[in-house]
Amino acid sequence: MTAVTSPQRAESHSQHVLQQALSFCRRHKQPFALLAIDLQELKTLQAEIGEHYIAPLFAQFCQQLNNRKRCEDILVTTRSNQVVFLALPGTHADGADIAAGRLLDWLNQHEFRIDEFRVTLNVRIAVHVHSGADNEGTGRLVNDTLKLLRQPAERGQRILSPQAQRQQSQQAQAQEDTQQNEANQPQALSDALLAQARKDGLLNTLTPFINALDESARLELVDAAEEPAPTRQVAALRARLVDAVAALSGARIRHHLLVRPDASMGSQVVLRFASGAPALLLSTRGRGMVALLTTAIDRDWSDLPLQPGYLPLLQEVAATLAGRSGKSRQAAIEPGGVAVLARHKEAERLVVHRTAGERPGARVREIGGAEQGGRAWQVDGLLEPGRYIAREEGKGGRWSERSILVVPPAVESDLTQLAERTLLPPDEPMAAAATRPKVPGWSFALVGLLLLLLVEGGILMRSGAPA
Repeated sequence: MTAVTSPQRAESHSQHVLQQALSFCRRHKQPFALLAIDLQELKTLQAEIGEHYIAPLFAQFCQQLNNRKRCEDILVTTRSNQVVFLALPGTHADGADIAAGRLLDWLNQHEFRIDEFRVTLNVRIAVHVHSGADNEGTGRLVNDTLKLLRQPAERGQRILSPQAQRQQSQQAQAQEDTQQNEANQPQALSDALLAQARKDGLLNTLTPFINALDESARLELVDAAEEPAPTRQVAALRARLVDAVAALSGARIRHHLLVRPDASMGSQVVLRFASGAPALLLSTRGRGMVALLTTAIDRDWSDLPLQPGYLPLLQEVAATLAGRSGKSRQAAIEPGGVAVLARHKEAERLVVHRTAGERPGARVREIGGAEQGGRAWQVDGLLEPGRYIAREEGKGGRWSERSILVVPPAVESDLTQLAERTLLPPDEPMAAAATRPKVPGWSFALVGLLLLLLVEGGILMRSGAPA
C-alpha cells in the first residue's frame, strides 16, 4: 500500500511551517517578511514547449531558488505551481526588498534548460512584512501578499505593500536620527568617557567595548601597542625554535587561552598562533624563568603532540628554563668531560658530592677560588656515570646547589660503531637447540617396544602359527 499526500494536506503542512517561523519571530521580537513569486505566462509556455515540460521546469526553478536562499529562509509551493512563497525570518522590509531585487536580476539573466528548450521566466515579486500585531496570522499574511500580485503590470516586477513601505520609511528616519545624534554629540560622549576613565581607570572603562569585539579585532588592538624589544633569552629561544615551528605548521588547535603579556612582570611572547594569539610566553621570576604554553600539552585541546616538531619544542623550552643556551644541548657530560657552572662573586670554593639516592654522599672533588679564576667553575675528573651535586660555599654560607649529570658515552649505544661480527644477521636463524624442547627418555623406550611388537606379529603371520 502506498500513501499519497493530498494537495490540501501538503498546503496545510506548508502553512504549519510558516506558523512555526512566525511564532518564533514574534516570541523573540524579530521581524518577519514574506515574498510571493508569481510565475507569469505559464499557459503560454505550456503551449510552446508542451504540458509535460511544465512540471520539470517548475522543479528546476524551485531547486535553484532553494540553493540561492539562506539556511533560515523557508520555500513554500502552492497547488497551482504558479506562485512560490519565500519566508524571510528576522528580515526587515529593506532587506526583503533587496532580496527581491537580487532574485529579479538573477531570473532576468538566467536560462532554464529543459531538453532542447531554453526558457527565461518572467516573474513578479510581492514584498510584504508582518505588522507585529497578535491578530495577524499566517493566513492573513499570505492573503495580503497574494492581493499585491493582482495589481496591474504597470506597477513593475517588484511590488511593496503599504506596510512594507511604512516600515522602510521608519527605518530610514531612525537611521538618519541616529547619524544626526552621533554627529551632534561626539564631544559629550568623549567627555563622559574621559570622566569615567579618570574615575575607574582607562582599562576598566574600555574593557566592555573591547570585549564586544571579535577575537581578531582584539588581537589587532593588542598588537598595535608598542611591544618591548625581546630579551636575550627570548631572542635566543626564537632562533632555536625555527626548525621546530616549521615542523608544527600542520597542527590544529581546538582550544587555547587568550592571554596578554604583562610588561611589568617581565613576560614576553615567544610564539604566536596563526590568528595572532600568543602561543608561548616566557617570563622572568627572580633568578629563574617561567614558560606558559596557552594550550594543553596533551591531546585534549590540540594535536600538537602528534607533530614531529613537538618534542624539539619542549626540549628547547626546558633547556631555556634550565639556564642553558646554544644548539649543543649539553644537558649532561660524558665521563671525563668538563662541566661549566656559573660562579657566584662571593663564593670561595665549590664542593662536589656523589649522590646516594636523594642525599649527598661522599665528597668527590673540591675546587678552591684561588685554583680557578673567572666567572665560572670548570669541574672535571668525574669518571663514573651518575648524578653529582655541586655546592658553592663561602664566608656567607652556601650560595647555590646544582646538579651535574654524567651519562655513559654515546658510542656505547651507537650500533653503527659495533663490529659486524658482533651483530646477528637478520636472516640468520637462531640455533635449533636453543628453541627445541627436550624429549624425555621413556618416550624412546615406548617407541622401541611398539616396533618390537610389530616385528613379532609379522614373524608369527609368516610362520602360520596362531597369534
